[in-house]
Amino acid sequence: MYFHQPDKDTCKKCDIFKAELSSPSCTGDTKRVLECQHQLHLRKAEKARACLKADSENHLNRLSENCDTTVKRDVITFDLQKVMPVPCLSTNEAYYCRQLSTYNLGIHSMTRDHVIMNVWPENTASRGADEIASCMQPDVCSRDHTYLTAYSGKNRNIKMMAMWLYITQSAAIEVVDHKFMVSGHSFLPNDTDFGLIERAKLKMTEIYVPEVVVVQHY
Repeated sequence: MYFHQPDKDTCKKCDIFKAELSSPSCTGDTKRVLECQHQLHLRKAEKARACLKADSENHLNRLSENCDTTVKRDVITFDLQKVMPVPCLSTNEAYYCRQLSTYNLGIHSMTRDHVIMNVWPENTASRGADEIASCMQPDVCSRDHTYLTAYSGKNRNIKMMAMWLYITQSAAIEVVDHKFMVSGHSFLPNDTDFGLIERAKLKMTEIYVPEVVVVQHY
């Protein structure tokens, strides 16, 4: 899977490093220290992406190495799409009105190549840790896997930890390995799924209400 350098949603740390390195006052040892810190940051991001690729491609090899046929593994990634305002109208007055924000949490199974979209408007719920956990819990609990590896860009909080603890005690999953990408360099498969929605939106001149969008991979 290939991702081009994003034109938007760039990394905050990289932008700070770029601004500091381009400053006329940044010279000598200060510049070398910043360059080293920036390179370390990029290497961490690359390591996280390589880990995701290895987990998604080599989970069957790890299963055979463990010599344990009772372990069923799955690798998932989850992320929020950027806020989608509705209604989307061509009428010029719509640009000056307060629009309804619509949220979408995508859950992408790397091993099954299966995507689930959880869509809700802001008048139903917010987009905090409680809502993320509420979307994750039904899908994860429905799996018959015993070992789950999850990747996300954020969601490092006590509520997500409580959800994973509940799942390991109430579902078939016995082990949850939650790994975090470097913020601004995640480039998760969910970005490709969200891109399909964005391209579909371009073909529609008017959108009145939020609707669930089914994403299929061919």
